[in-house]
Amino acid sequence: IPISFCVLVSSLLFRFPVCAMMPADDALDRGPRQNVNAVNKPDTKLQNVCDNIVDRIDTRIDQYEENKDSRMSKYNTLVARLEGIAQVLNGKGFDTTLLEDDISELKIKVNEYEALYDSFIAMLVNAKGFECGSSNGAFLEALKAAREELEKVKDARVEARKFYRDEIREDIRE
Repeated sequence: IPISFCVLVSSLLFRFPVCAMMPADDALDRGPRQNVNAVNKPDTKLQNVCDNIVDRIDTRIDQYEENKDSRMSKYNTLVARLEGIAQVLNGKGFDTTLLEDDISELKIKVNEYEALYDSFIAMLVNAKGFECGSSNGAFLEALKAAREELEKVKDARVEARKFYRDEIREDIRE
């Protein structure tokens, strides 16, 4: 071995002793290092996701309740206006029995629409009640059922509007 190599190795050992490169005994006993923040992050992320979901459902419930109130106000105004038209036509001597029957049928359709809408909102409130992250799919099933109920609500609204357009307007024109 050349002497220059030995001098180099010995000078490195003198400057950087091997024992300084070894960890202390207490560091060996600690086991793997754990970051406390890293352990808590999944819990806080899940909690944030759950909070966002609940906030979105609350917002949607409020929007659907406002829409329901607005639409029911419009339908009630429509029914009251139609009843007023029937009274005026009856006062002028026209036969309004068909119109009155149609108005009572429209009331039934509007009440059915309102009941379906209430049921839909109740399903959303029920879905919000499941514990986030541990409902084993019950939350998603409740949302799916609520979506199906919303489709029924939309169908009932279309049916009421179509009945007004196709039946009641034609009865008034006759």
